[in-house]
Amino acid sequence: MRNNAMVELLIFIAPAFQIIFSVLRVNRMTTTPLYLIFPATILLGFVLSFTAMKVLVDNMPTTGMRCATPAMAVLFCGIFITLVTSPIISLVFYFINKSINNKTIAIK
Repeated sequence: MRNNAMVELLIFIAPAFQIIFSVLRVNRMTTTPLYLIFPATILLGFVLSFTAMKVLVDNMPTTGMRCATPAMAVLFCGIFITLVTSPIISLVFYFINKSINNKTIAIK
């Protein structure tokens, strides 16, 4: 049961990473540009999805019938979550960052 919770956490680390670093960028607490946070998140999402799949495969019983369908479901679910949430988060923070920059420039 503990491994299943870890697998679920692994899938959602990449979007959480992107939200945290995007907030830090918008608040100017880091100098990493938003256009570098997005590909790092995609890469992290793929790596963590494969890691979650590997954890599930390694925890399969060694005797009897083994089915890797849950591991493949975790892999595809993790990749899907990464590919859907990352562009949405990037666009939201791009427009937030753009509006903040426009406000600071427009003040005379």
